[in-house]
Amino acid sequence: MDQLPLDINILELIPQRPPFVFIDRLTAVGDVFTESVFTVPEEHVFLKEGIFLDEGVIEHIAQTAAAGAGFRFKSKGEEIPLGFIGAVQKYGVEAKVRKGDILSTRVEEVTSLGGVSLVSAQVKNQDGELVAQGQMKIFLQSNG
Repeated sequence: MDQLPLDINILELIPQRPPFVFIDRLTAVGDVFTESVFTVPEEHVFLKEGIFLDEGVIEHIAQTAAAGAGFRFKSKGEEIPLGFIGAVQKYGVEAKVRKGDILSTRVEEVTSLGGVSLVSAQVKNQDGELVAQGQMKIFLQSNG
């Protein structure tokens, strides 16, 4: 999956709705990875004194994974399943995320078995500085 359609609607790929959408667009999707960008709005429910909370960064990672999975399922003409965060592991914050920052995130599947995936993520800001990284277990709800 090299080329992404320019008119892809993120809201067709994830179940969240504003103001809880933490991804602006996908920039790349492959068989086992997804890349996205998100600009932290000036006013956001996950901002505290101008700092984007860790919970917001974690949700951004989860939505990146979900949008990539949604894109892959939709590309095959299949129904997009709901996904749930099962666990966050080895999560570390390297720098604060501030309002107006542009996050570039890469989520890569480490392993997958029976509807459970372990993904690894790296989040960088507009300066290419690593702001967070970690792993997440994601459970996909069966459509059948």
